[in-house]
Amino acid sequence: MCDVIVQPRKVGRDSAKRTVLVKDGDPYWLRRVDVQGVRDWASEEEDHRYGVRYLTLFVMYTREWTADENALVWWDGYWHDVNGSPQANLRSPRTAHYRITLRRLGREPQPVVP
Repeated sequence: MCDVIVQPRKVGRDSAKRTVLVKDGDPYWLRRVDVQGVRDWASEEEDHRYGVRYLTLFVMYTREWTADENALVWWDGYWHDVNGSPQANLRSPRTAHYRITLRRLGREPQPVVP
């Protein structure tokens, strides 16, 4: 179990009227989550700016999730992007949880959480 920081984001427009993701409120701590590497999903992805780079995916299990698929998650010194929609498994109150797939973006210092 570990703690992560979640930065909610929303779709907005920049000065050139392009669609961008902007911060939607303050970051917050999400306590007692389980993050596991997904080795069989790790593959290469092509990026025309940087050539071929390694894609690293993780799965995060948590009892509560108030953000959406636009959120960023800071864990283990890296920012992670939510890859796809979070999956809610809420059939039983005892085992209810969310499954969120994360894609590693880049190393950053720990953000300040108010």
